[in-house]
Amino acid sequence: MSQTFFKGRVLMLAIGLILAMSTVLWAKPGEKNPVSIEINVKSSIKRAVPGQAITFTVEIENKGSMMVTNLDLKCRMPEIFLFVEGKGASEFNDKKSDRSKGIIQFDSLPLVSAGEKLTYKVVCEPQEPGIVRFRASTSFDQHATGIYDEEIIVIRTGK
Repeated sequence: MSQTFFKGRVLMLAIGLILAMSTVLWAKPGEKNPVSIEINVKSSIKRAVPGQAITFTVEIENKGSMMVTNLDLKCRMPEIFLFVEGKGASEFNDKKSDRSKGIIQFDSLPLVSAGEKLTYKVVCEPQEPGIVRFRASTSFDQHATGIYDEEIIVIRTGK
């Protein structure tokens, strides 16, 4: 047998094995998806002026039928925002955050049960006008690439 034929067979076997393993995590027709996290971001106001506090509420829900592990929440706010406060289902982690770059990080939650809902609040103040985006993303052991949602806010020059 040629090496090309052998490599092709090994590649096909590997792809088949990956597909077979991944179907274990997929729901059968009529069943809940075992791993399904939903994230939503809402702001307290859609239009603000510099110095006006804006509260972003981040809601995360495990809509799947199994628990997820090591769930992280990272928020990315515009650099023109001044971070005021972060609180929620886990503690704000100042050591993992980089406020100068607009990165706000919360401690990981080791387990999030099926059906569990988590709420976080991030309060910040814009320092100058513009159209800005606040993004919250979550990752966990079963989905390391992350899931995100974002909210766009208009910061006006005056009231």
